[in-house]
Amino acid sequence: MVRRWLTAGLTLVLISGCGAPTEPASGDPVAAAEVLAQVNAHNDTDVTFVRDMIVHHAQGVELADLVPARTPTPAVRDLAALIDRQQGVEIDQLRGQLTSWDLEPAGSPMSMGMAGMASPDTLARLRDIRGAEFDRLWLQTMIGHHEGAVTMARAELDDGVQRGARNTAQNVIAVQQTQIDTMKGLLLAR
Repeated sequence: MVRRWLTAGLTLVLISGCGAPTEPASGDPVAAAEVLAQVNAHNDTDVTFVRDMIVHHAQGVELADLVPARTPTPAVRDLAALIDRQQGVEIDQLRGQLTSWDLEPAGSPMSMGMAGMASPDTLARLRDIRGAEFDRLWLQTMIGHHEGAVTMARAELDDGVQRGARNTAQNVIAVQQTQIDTMKGLLLAR
């Protein structure tokens, strides 16, 4: 019995020391609201990251949607389909994050100039070409696009405070860096 109390007490001390929100008393709506506020606390860096990543991912989806009609290359098609699915899901999660903050998903004024965004000229060229030429330009464009997302995610990890946004940033770095490596490998194989 004493061991159980000591273990419970030590666990509480460790959790409290790590900055984790405290558990509300059962049925206490004020305490529950305080815990929710702790978990949902965010700063301007978090808001900018989430809003801009929605815009950035939307262009990633747009780029991925160009692939099926323009290349017969299975590896490029499979990668584009994966990017389309992953970024679509993440856009929904990011929008949900903004909703929980009572904010709209509009990008910041600098969204279109953010790192890795494909230019209108590049998008137009991708729409006009096919085959190996398309694959090469699409891979180069998507590598730059993903590198931009990784840069944005690192900025969030440097200055953001909200757990969900920081988790998204960590995921962006892990997933997109892996995809960058894959795309570089596909370029080298050409």
